[in-house]
Amino acid sequence: MIDFQNPQPSVGIGLRSKYLDYFLTDIPQLPIRWLEVHPENYLHHFLNRRKLQTIAERFPISFHCVSLSLGAMELPAIDHLTALKDLMGEVNPFLISDHLSWNTLDGYGYNDLYPIPLSTESLDHMRQRVHLMQEFFGRQILIENPSTYLAFQKEEYTEYEFLNELSHLTGCGILLDVNNLYVQSVNHGWDTSAYLSGLNWRAVKEIHLAGHLRSKNGNFLIDTHNQPVCPAVWDLYKAAIQYQPNIFTLIEWDDDLPDIQVLFDHAQQADRLWSTNKCLIC
Repeated sequence: MIDFQNPQPSVGIGLRSKYLDYFLTDIPQLPIRWLEVHPENYLHHFLNRRKLQTIAERFPISFHCVSLSLGAMELPAIDHLTALKDLMGEVNPFLISDHLSWNTLDGYGYNDLYPIPLSTESLDHMRQRVHLMQEFFGRQILIENPSTYLAFQKEEYTEYEFLNELSHLTGCGILLDVNNLYVQSVNHGWDTSAYLSGLNWRAVKEIHLAGHLRSKNGNFLIDTHNQPVCPAVWDLYKAAIQYQPNIFTLIEWDDDLPDIQVLFDHAQQADRLWSTNKCLIC
């Protein structure tokens, strides 16, 4: 297998099952350099797993997990973690990530990602959990900022302070989802400029770009990943890459999947913004 462990920062797209066969054909030069998958979709789907193994010989692959439930009190089942580790050995992803959230309770997994309070107690819990996962997988993991719709009454940290401290304590990286940050800024009135300037950019290894919808009552935004990236999120991305101009950027689209050319067009737009970017901290 080709060693794709150290690709150069570039723009990629989410590889969903609809697009698998496209990347198995002889394709011309593409405006993307890497692909991201949810590894849970391949643990028991053996035909698609073989397809992914073949694609991994042609493109660097990253794993964006949705099942580690790092903020939960219970650990994922050891057989599940072992299955993920086995798939990592087969595909050799160059990045592995999950979320600052939880989605399991009493042995049940839920199809959403729920927030944790940004407290000292939560930080200690996340520190232990991230250490455990990095030791088990033998790799650094990136932690993604979530999108939320309700806020806890008392917080001891801002979100970027919490992520910074978690990275400092564990050596984990940060995955900045720019769409999630924009959703948070609308839903909770956050100052995105303060967030970007306060984030430890040395720890940020990847950026996600995605779409969202506005709620029926118009009061808040919903992180749906089924829409084009909106102009406000593109503007926030331009602000973000001023702090980290050469960074892996992922076009994330998970539902109501469009023709693949739409993702390529988004990737080219991100690439054009790179080429005109001026770094604030270089």
